[in-house]
Amino acid sequence: MRSVAAVVGTHVAGFELGILCQVFGLDRSDGAPVDDAMIEIWQADSQGRYAHPAEARGGNLSFKGFGRCGTGTDPENRFVFDSVKPGAVDEAQSPHVNVIVFMRGLLSRWSGQKPSGKHLARRT
Repeated sequence: MRSVAAVVGTHVAGFELGILCQVFGLDRSDGAPVDDAMIEIWQADSQGRYAHPAEARGGNLSFKGFGRCGTGTDPENRFVFDSVKPGAVDEAQSPHVNVIVFMRGLLSRWSGQKPSGKHLARRT
């Protein structure tokens, strides 16, 4: 059984995208994935619009655009998000997914952007 955080709402257009990864801590000498991390993602829809009232082009309210998943909910300590491939928000940014990682030993959160079609971390 795997735990999936759905980022899309109902009837959202776009290329379906699944994000499946694991978190590895630098303090783990055994190379095992971290079993108690929490990951949040936020992304634009396939047209580059965020699900936010301040979206200048009109937010896509049928698209959630946000997901949260814990690694301890999956037997292999993975996190899984079902979404759509994001579109470019503007001409200065390539399509991407914003990723925030919370875990023990990490006193402040780690955040970064996962370019669409690229791997952010070790893939399973």
